[in-house]
Amino acid sequence: MRTAGTRAPRGESSSRLYALLFLASFLTIVGSGIGSRPLFAMGSSLIIVVLAQAFRSRKLLNYLRITRSHVPRCLEGETLYIQLRVENQSSSHPYLVGIADRCAAIGGSVIHSLVVELPAFATAEVPYHITCDYRRGYFVLGPTTVTVPDELGIFRWRTLRNVHTDLLVCPRPLSIEKLPLLGIGTLPHVGIETVRHSGRSEVFAGVREFREGDPFRFVHWPTTLRTRKLHVKEFDRSVVTHVSVFIDLFATGETGIGNVTSVEQRLRVAATLAASAIENCHFVRLIAAKVPSESTRSAGGKLHLQSLMQWLATQSARGVGSLEDVLISELSSIRRGSTVALVLSSINIQLPRLCKILQQLRSRQVHLVAAVVEDRSYLKRYAYQTSLFEASLPMEEIATELQMAGCTVYTLWRDAEILHSLGAAV
Repeated sequence: MRTAGTRAPRGESSSRLYALLFLASFLTIVGSGIGSRPLFAMGSSLIIVVLAQAFRSRKLLNYLRITRSHVPRCLEGETLYIQLRVENQSSSHPYLVGIADRCAAIGGSVIHSLVVELPAFATAEVPYHITCDYRRGYFVLGPTTVTVPDELGIFRWRTLRNVHTDLLVCPRPLSIEKLPLLGIGTLPHVGIETVRHSGRSEVFAGVREFREGDPFRFVHWPTTLRTRKLHVKEFDRSVVTHVSVFIDLFATGETGIGNVTSVEQRLRVAATLAASAIENCHFVRLIAAKVPSESTRSAGGKLHLQSLMQWLATQSARGVGSLEDVLISELSSIRRGSTVALVLSSINIQLPRLCKILQQLRSRQVHLVAAVVEDRSYLKRYAYQTSLFEASLPMEEIATELQMAGCTVYTLWRDAEILHSLGAAV
């Protein structure tokens, strides 16, 4: 939480103030004019009461402390639970305290308002929840507006408390149970407690007759004694595929305005592919093709999925370049028999060059997946993209060429359902 002090209180008065001031002035003037001490005293007392109420209610603001707590990160569309703690550090009892929590991410608009009563030296815990409908990225919750009226309803003092908290909104990966990305790994605890054995796992498959070269430590003695022939225990082979997801984040292929951009869709596709691979017990690494390129480590498990979503939340399009250059620089890190998933731009692609790289990967038994986002279905972002739109191949030809290069191809257009698009390959 970040606190940067408070702003000067601003006072507001009600119509009662003018009525009381008129009455006090009238009594004071009349009492002074006719020499009536009781009337003069009543008028003076009313003025003193008004000033005392103004001073007291304003002073109470200095003794109110507000803190906000919530989880540091959440997913898009998730329910965010927030708790405000309002503390009265004075011996006075404010009548009613108004709290309006705001969010700087939406222009300082109020996201929740409430009224609490705070006895002397009391603390109120006020929980509430909102739907986190902000797009991925860093956001700031705050400031908080505090309003303290006096008991007579004459004055109302308001101030803005700079109580700010940071919130990281991560992209929500979509759950695709039958995505034909890759098979299911036989190590169910990848990323948590994987036990490695060369060519074997701890999953018992059955018993078979002894073959030359079988280690004697795997002899199954009950079956051997019963059949009078050597039998050994057989295990399922441990399979863990390393999945590398390359995402085109060059500004050249960024089209669209605001939150509706082709880059946002590519990031959501990457999140969905990563989540699907990790759910199937595989290691995943993400590579952002931009200037400069960035990548994550290769790992598995739910904790790694959380770190991938946080990493994706901070990514943005940057620089001019080609995904093909980044792919070539990473060739040495791609394992034989692993999987490469490409999240491509339809206008920032060097198709002949990419197909040659894919052929090299196919010669190493690398499984290839390509998800192509149609940038031309979004509004042009830069003037030079007009020539790119005209020079780029139609989506059907791009998909055909990638298929011939050995890719399983998915095509996505603006407003397309990612679940539907990734569930049906071209």
